[in-house]
Amino acid sequence: MSTLQSYLSTEVEFPPLPKLETPALYLGAHGEIFNYATLAKDGLVFTMGEVSIPPGKGPPAHIHHFVSEWFYAPEGGITLFCSDTDYLDLDNPPSLENGTQVTVYLVPLHAHQVFCSPTHRVHGYVNSDRVDRPLTCIWKPYAGAPDLLPYKDGGTREFFEGVHAKIEDLSHLPTVSEKRRAHYIAQSHNYGIPHSSYLLEFVNRIEPYIPEGLQHMENFEELNEMLEIVKEYNSGSRKIHCQ
Repeated sequence: MSTLQSYLSTEVEFPPLPKLETPALYLGAHGEIFNYATLAKDGLVFTMGEVSIPPGKGPPAHIHHFVSEWFYAPEGGITLFCSDTDYLDLDNPPSLENGTQVTVYLVPLHAHQVFCSPTHRVHGYVNSDRVDRPLTCIWKPYAGAPDLLPYKDGGTREFFEGVHAKIEDLSHLPTVSEKRRAHYIAQSHNYGIPHSSYLLEFVNRIEPYIPEGLQHMENFEELNEMLEIVKEYNSGSRKIHCQ
């Protein structure tokens, strides 16, 4: 086992999210405000999102079957949880009924630290501070992931646009209702991202240490390739498609 600082010692700086003519702003089922951009260059497609998370809030335990997800905490204050066990069957997520619940491990992110949750891992996060905190996420589909249209990013944008409320005016946010939360959970499977309706549906144990299987999970080689594409687009390159 290991402490966080012994393996998340590298601090990085993410470039700003590309600015779209019409920002892709959505309200999450737990009060998060998401802003997205999907970029493509030479066959590589990924979605980047900046998230503002209220205190004590975050998504429930879930699994991405088609993408890996990077988390970057520019200010810290975010606690991730992630399993070191893969769940490969989209139709059979962990469950109490089947006795297949999983242990997750807490990964507190300090300012400028990065963690990557691979495909098929149970994970989630929470703002563990007392004020709103930002989080930047990048979702990258693996080779052979379903070619979901129109974004071709492994279903990430399709999921958020399909189940979350579009924000037209940041000064007048939509209502986050229990009905919307139930819709979010019920539809998540259709996008390859099954969500639990409560934490202990997928999870039966939470450990505060970092096991060997979750150490050095930054995957900087893949991450840096995507960050360079973002920087290139932000500098005015027309070789990058962004929507």
